[in-house]
Amino acid sequence: MNRVMKGLFGLLVISVLINIYVVVNMNQLTNEVEHLIDRHFHTERNMENQLSSIDRQLLDLNEQNQWVTNMSFRPEVEESSSEEIVLQSEWTFREIGEDAHVTMMYRKENSSNWNEAEATLEAGTIYSSELRLNPNDSYVYQIVSEGG
Repeated sequence: MNRVMKGLFGLLVISVLINIYVVVNMNQLTNEVEHLIDRHFHTERNMENQLSSIDRQLLDLNEQNQWVTNMSFRPEVEESSSEEIVLQSEWTFREIGEDAHVTMMYRKENSSNWNEAEATLEAGTIYSSELRLNPNDSYVYQIVSEGG
């Protein structure tokens, strides 16, 4: 019986040592997984920051390449009615010649017939134009310059 007890005691010791080894390795694996998750989180944040920076740079570049900037539309409430909206549009050119003739062309979204509205030089490179539109339609516009 002594032999059996010694054998069982030996198996118990070996089993305890194997369990200790497994627990130590599990803790190491847990630490490695947590470290990888942390690295992944920081990498993802870094990529988001870089994408945001690229997006800002593209927007800045796009704005620098625009000929017409600071476009605004202001309704003239007193002159407007339910059949016609009067809009005062104003914009700034990045650069334009002094003798340029500027026109705002606009049309209904599904039409091919363009209407023209003469642009008025307000100051420097700032122009304005008045548009009379049907409130039930959608419109597209473009700014055209001849000369200068």
